[in-house]
Amino acid sequence: MSLNAVQIHRALWGAVRFARFDPVGLAVFGDRDLDFWQSFFAAVIVAPMFFLWVLMHGTGMAESVPVPLAYLYEFTSYGVGWLLFPAIAYTLCRTFDRTDRYVRYVVAYNWSSVIQNALFFLLNVPTALGLLSGGARSFLGLILLIYVLIYGWFIAKTALGVDNHRAAMFVAVDFAVSLFWERFTDSLVAG
Repeated sequence: MSLNAVQIHRALWGAVRFARFDPVGLAVFGDRDLDFWQSFFAAVIVAPMFFLWVLMHGTGMAESVPVPLAYLYEFTSYGVGWLLFPAIAYTLCRTFDRTDRYVRYVVAYNWSSVIQNALFFLLNVPTALGLLSGGARSFLGLILLIYVLIYGWFIAKTALGVDNHRAAMFVAVDFAVSLFWERFTDSLVAG
């Protein structure tokens, strides 16, 4: 089940093609169970960016919580976050009679998440270095968020072969699940 560098490069090439709204990117994403599980390697690629984010912004946990426990909590919630939407997306695919395209959709979705996370991370680096003001970061962050939502819509539309409204529904559910998970995990820390 291991991936080699060529397979990773090919998957990321497909994700970049999708980021350019080129449907040719879909051709590199497989639809086998093995492709499905291998696509979660994208979480490993994104993990260093997540780790640096946590280092820059902290865990949000009380200072009395031991640092290893705080990081264990952050990375556990990170891992679960990668599984939530794909699980919910299966129900959406069943609802829209697209279970035959579910695996390819999740494969494209996971690999494209590397590109999306890298873009947000690249936006946060100049902010952390004091090269971008909070206002400029907010403005650029809004533009990037809009782009990422359109990118997600394109992934759903292309990989699932659904109409614009159904593709938008996948994006809306994904966004809602992300917000819910972030607020839920934050409430556990605060509570």
